[in-house]
Amino acid sequence: MSSIYLGGLFFFLFILIVAILGSLEYRNIVRYGDDLFSKIILVFFVSITIACYKIDFNFYQVLLVLMSMMFIEFFNFKTKPLHSISTMLFGIIWLGLMFGSLVLLRDLQDIGFEIVIMLFVSVWACDSFAFVAGKYFGEKKILPSVSPKKTWLGTFFGIFGSTLSFYLFYSYSDNLGYNFLKINELFRSNDIILMGIITGIIGQFGDFFESLLKREAGIKDSSKILKGHGGILDRFDSIIFVSPSIYIYIELAINGRM
Repeated sequence: MSSIYLGGLFFFLFILIVAILGSLEYRNIVRYGDDLFSKIILVFFVSITIACYKIDFNFYQVLLVLMSMMFIEFFNFKTKPLHSISTMLFGIIWLGLMFGSLVLLRDLQDIGFEIVIMLFVSVWACDSFAFVAGKYFGEKKILPSVSPKKTWLGTFFGIFGSTLSFYLFYSYSDNLGYNFLKINELFRSNDIILMGIITGIIGQFGDFFESLLKREAGIKDSSKILKGHGGILDRFDSIIFVSPSIYIYIELAINGRM
């Protein structure tokens, strides 16, 4: 929480550390290229991709990063070049491009801190509402082959919870400080509702997505680094997908009106 408040280099380092730990978990999930050199390559290129968000991010920088990775992997492919390169490429996109977009959100002028806080709280609200509704009232499973405990009712309540949290921030912005008033000035009520719905839907998709990877790998948690809470990817799977989605919405819908 303190890194979100401080922003700048502090938040960048927080995201970088989480992404590095997530990269190591990712290599264990895909169970390929477990040698030290492969892990160093992934960590290096994920870190460089996230750093691009701090140095005037553009398409050409990322293209250069991806091409460089493919060049190195060409000489390190072992016996399955397609698997090796595609696995590395996806890791960079998932943990570098997508998760790294949180840096862009935090760096939004005037509202970065508030947007990131709203995002994290909304994801947590989605998880909590979905868990309670699904566990005590849900019956019909949504994707039992991927996540046996998830229900349709839990999913809908998760979307409701994320939307409610966004709307409460928006409604009570007068009591939350000066910068939250900026949220009220820049966003309309329909924007807030849409961002809540996006967070609820895309966030749960991120959860299902990671569950799909873990099911293929035959594991329950991405790691045991967080005792009782699984791994880094288990905690940030929703945020990884929500962050770029919300940033794209703000860029297209909000900035398009300015």
